Amino acid sequence: MKISLWFLFALLTFSCSVFENESNELSYRWEEDLLIVENGTEEVLYYSIFEQESLARINWTAHSTPENQLFPSTDISIDPDDIYDYEDGDNIAFIYWSGTSPSTEELKNMTIES
Repeated sequence: MKISLWFLFALLTFSCSVFENESNELSYRWEEDLLIVENGTEEVLYYSIFEQESLARINWTAHSTPENQLFPSTDISIDPDDIYDYEDGDNIAFIYWSGTSPSTEELKNMTIES
C-alpha cells in the first residue's frame, strides 16, 4: 500500500497544471471564493480533492459514489473550506477517473494553484 501511495504522491508532485490548456477536456476557474471544475468530456467522471502535500500523509483509495460524480458537460462548485487540509495559498490535487473500480494506472490528476 505504501508503494501505491508513494506512486500517487510522486505522480501528483511531478505533474503540471495541465487544465489551463484549451486542448484538455477538464477545466477549472476561480469564481469569487469558489473553485469551479467543468467536465467537458462525454464520460461520467468521479473525483477526490485534497491539499496536495496531504496525500503523503493519508491512506486514500478511489471511491466512486453519487457524491463525487461529475456528469458530462456539467460543472461543480467547490468551497475551499471543504478541501481536506487546505489553507489559502496551498496547491490542490484534483484526482479524477471514469468507471466505478479504477486501477492506480487509470487515475488522472491536475494540480490547481490557488
